[in-house]
Amino acid sequence: MAPIFAAFQYDGSLIASSAGPEVAMVVRYVREDETYIAQEREALARQRARGQATAEAERRLAAFESAQRVHKAHLRRLVARIEEERWGGGRH
Repeated sequence: MAPIFAAFQYDGSLIASSAGPEVAMVVRYVREDETYIAQEREALARQRARGQATAEAERRLAAFESAQRVHKAHLRRLVARIEEERWGGGRH
């Protein structure tokens, strides 16, 4: 899993911050995005193997990947905010 999740897996106090509920929601979105992307890639591979048109599947995949980039960026901002609350901006 991406390094950004390590903090949530090993340090539950991050979830207890003022951003905790929002963090939990965004983590869920990122994980759901991963599932959707994997499913769409599988569907795309099946369509290609059958010689079917793939334009729509490619558009869906691009949309899921775009959403995931947005969600990961949001999560990084939340982590930065939590670090600021917790340590005053410096990492210890």
